[in-house]
Amino acid sequence: MASVKLEKVAKKFSGQAIIKGVDLDIKSGEFMVFVGPSGCGKSTLLRLIAGLESISDGTLSINGKEVNEAPPRERGVGMVFQSYALYPHMTVFDNIAFGLKLAGGDKEAVRQRVVETGKTLQLEELMGRKPKALSGGQRQRVAIGRAIAREPEILLMDEPLSNLDAALRVRMRIEIARLHKRLDCTMIYVTHDQTEAMTLADRIVVLKSGQVEQVGSPRELFERPANTFVAGFIGSPKMNFFSVTTRHSDQTGCTVEGEGIEPITLPFQPSPDHASSALTLGVRPEHMVLTRASGKHGFSVSNIEYLGNEAYIYLHPPGESVGLEEDPPVCRMPVDNELSIGDTVHVSFKAEHAHLFDALGVALPRVSSAYPHSLSSAV
Repeated sequence: MASVKLEKVAKKFSGQAIIKGVDLDIKSGEFMVFVGPSGCGKSTLLRLIAGLESISDGTLSINGKEVNEAPPRERGVGMVFQSYALYPHMTVFDNIAFGLKLAGGDKEAVRQRVVETGKTLQLEELMGRKPKALSGGQRQRVAIGRAIAREPEILLMDEPLSNLDAALRVRMRIEIARLHKRLDCTMIYVTHDQTEAMTLADRIVVLKSGQVEQVGSPRELFERPANTFVAGFIGSPKMNFFSVTTRHSDQTGCTVEGEGIEPITLPFQPSPDHASSALTLGVRPEHMVLTRASGKHGFSVSNIEYLGNEAYIYLHPPGESVGLEEDPPVCRMPVDNELSIGDTVHVSFKAEHAHLFDALGVALPRVSSAYPHSLSSAV
């Protein structure tokens, strides 16, 4: 196992900053996941750790030793790429053994190590096959086997499941989680799929435009997002956002209201600079409850998605003509909710489930007092 530390690490291509001064501590034995939208720099950051790209500025250390100029073979890392990159003319055994043979390993030691790796990944019966005779999941396991056969202290994975179908991705997620426990090594995993990040990671690094937005456990990111970007990226469906303004604030919290949102007191303390400015109220779909409204004041149900065990109810804001919205509010409800498209509804939620963000999208601090469990809001 090995620890990794990045201090002000930056990377430029043709003068353009791709990674912008990243500070990060990855603990020995930790399963760290880099997540973010396409183009955020997560794969570039992984390649900097691997030594496949040079660092433009800052310091990268492994086990306390600076490795900025060290070649990949001296960093103790194994890399699994998005494409399997298997040699088509070689058997599974030879693909796994290839790196060990290049390193000049003893023939019998190489054979034993390949056999052990095959047992770990349940590839024993496939050792004589060539890649064309394997399924997608089997090929991915061979690619992982080639990386772990050299017993790296750090295993790097760059979107290894993106080429698999949905059912196989679920199975491979379970296998990778088990593999981490068996190998007891440091893993750094890149994905754009927040479900993979939430289910695999000890901690998640959320990246945007080459910068770290937040680092924390899956639960920390879900329950206490640092800003609207993290709040909207972590969770499926994403968090709902409503524009509100502050009516009153004191040491116990602040009262906000907005279009279609009746005044509600929330356990947040805006700074004096944001006391009367526009704020953003965030509520996750599973924390909203819909009830039919008698009048025309409320949200209208614009669409209903039936998913078997639950239903997604999409809402249209009051006072606007129905059209295509980029991110319409959505509520996750039981399938027996008896709502229909066109119904007018109110929304209720508990104050402890609300999030409040300032005009820059930064989460406001919560007050230290206990939340009033009976408090709810009509929307």
